[in-house]
Amino acid sequence: MKKAEESAVPGGNALKWRGLLIHMTHYDPAWIETKHQEKKWDKATGLAVVDAMAGAGMNMLIVDVEDAVIYRTLPDIRRKYSVPMSELVEMAGRAKEHGIELVPKMNFSLSPRHRHSAWFEPTQALPPSKEFWRRGLAALDEVVEAVRPGMVHVGMDEDDTRSPQEYLRDLLRLRRELKRRGLRMVMWADVGHRWQAQERWKQIPAIKELPRDVILMPWRYDAVPEDWARRLVKWGFEVIGASGCWVSGRRRPKDKDPLENTRLWVAAIRKARGAGVVVTNWTKCSRENRAALLKTVKLCGPILAFPEA
Repeated sequence: MKKAEESAVPGGNALKWRGLLIHMTHYDPAWIETKHQEKKWDKATGLAVVDAMAGAGMNMLIVDVEDAVIYRTLPDIRRKYSVPMSELVEMAGRAKEHGIELVPKMNFSLSPRHRHSAWFEPTQALPPSKEFWRRGLAALDEVVEAVRPGMVHVGMDEDDTRSPQEYLRDLLRLRRELKRRGLRMVMWADVGHRWQAQERWKQIPAIKELPRDVILMPWRYDAVPEDWARRLVKWGFEVIGASGCWVSGRRRPKDKDPLENTRLWVAAIRKARGAGVVVTNWTKCSRENRAALLKTVKLCGPILAFPEA
């Protein structure tokens, strides 16, 4: 198979990271409502998406893993939709063949409302206990052993349980644990929103204290926080914007161009001299959503690879 850079050579002004976020599973309030009906992800669709990404010049694939795979050390979090770890290994191998960086995503955020880390910590304890860290890091180690990534996305968005001091302490702990494993930390940056001020303003002082090898992903799907993209780059971080591409997605804003948010993010990141943009349509990587996922890659890949086209 040809590598991404051989099959679809981006233009000279292409973003460094041209990415896609897909979901083997996910945890948020809306998603949790239908957990009892959730089916296994579709490996064939995942592999087809990877192949399509290569053809579209995309080079980063973030995969929401969490309890979608079976863990040796944590048999109690096996769900009816969990699949053998070998399926994730196969997708990572396909991505590597194409020169695509696969980044596993495993959210360590704490919130009784958002429940992002409910995949391994159903009680959303305050503060995180020794058992919280034992279980979370055990899952992390199994995924890292299987995938051998260079980066891990730790989530940490919409965290409304920890105090600002606890939040910074735990960010530094996560970064330290990943550094010890030879990995870079990627995390959401909730800095460009006008709602949930408690979480937003807790993040800002914490981010200022983080080592600059942490990759920040500011996200917003109804607009683009251009000012914060510039600020985070100025502070010395590698910044990847997170856009929503609403191609048959379940949250598409009414009466909007499904590619508008992606185009605006690309323009903002280029202007700020950021590192890239990752798109998603917030839908499960399943057979039913295969056409929408492939269309997302087909439409968004050129926007990331040829931003001036």
